[in-house]
Amino acid sequence: MSLKSQKFSSHEIVDYDVKPTDQKILEMIEDYFSSQADEYDQFDENLEKRKRYNGKIDQLVREKLKSNQAKTLLSIACGTGKREIDIQNALATKVEIHGLDLNPVMCKLANERGIECQRGTVLSLDLTEASYDAIAYLHAFGHVPSRQQRSQEIEKIYNLLTPGGVFCVDLMNLDDENEWGPNIKKLYEEKKWSEKGLELGDIFYKRVDLQKTSFFHYFSESEIVQLLTNSGFESIHVQYVGYAINAGQEVKKDKGAMFVTAIKTDKV
Repeated sequence: MSLKSQKFSSHEIVDYDVKPTDQKILEMIEDYFSSQADEYDQFDENLEKRKRYNGKIDQLVREKLKSNQAKTLLSIACGTGKREIDIQNALATKVEIHGLDLNPVMCKLANERGIECQRGTVLSLDLTEASYDAIAYLHAFGHVPSRQQRSQEIEKIYNLLTPGGVFCVDLMNLDDENEWGPNIKKLYEEKKWSEKGLELGDIFYKRVDLQKTSFFHYFSESEIVQLLTNSGFESIHVQYVGYAINAGQEVKKDKGAMFVTAIKTDKV
């Protein structure tokens, strides 16, 4: 299955013979996070760069919720729901938050925190269109296994928003010099990953202290802007936030992850 891995800090990139099917990748991701669900919040809190980065992203989400006067929020891949509760508690006006998560353990923990969480993906669940003023996809859109599914998810997210609603998403940046992006581009060429079915930006990875493997996709700015534009989004705004270095600080476009917001046209 895996051939060789390249180590970066607490995680390592794993080389695959052939990219698995979308369904297999989703099962792999579910299994990966089930194995660490009970310690996931602690991992976020104890790893200083993650804590600072998440804190900045949560602040930017709160600012968009306030400026759009959002009353309802759907958090896709909400995990344990801790970040959503923190966002809600920091707002002066209460926002009704619903969640989705593929992992049953994570979903259970989110429900225990008071987030109305359904198990599944945005594509697998029957959700009512035009029912949310805001949708957030925090550090998880990269887990969507293929360009086709990413496009389908963005289209459904657009339909789930009320007119004028805002979509917030943060993404690992393929052009971030301080993270895996340049290594991914290099490995993509050297390992001929396109011949194995991978798209540029795809990686399989694992924590060095665990045996389970997961999947993530790194984005270029042009890729995410095109996905959003093709689905009808307007007023697309991209900010860059340090992750590996200068965590939680706004940085230049080749020095951090992306925080992207987009507005659904107010045309009915």
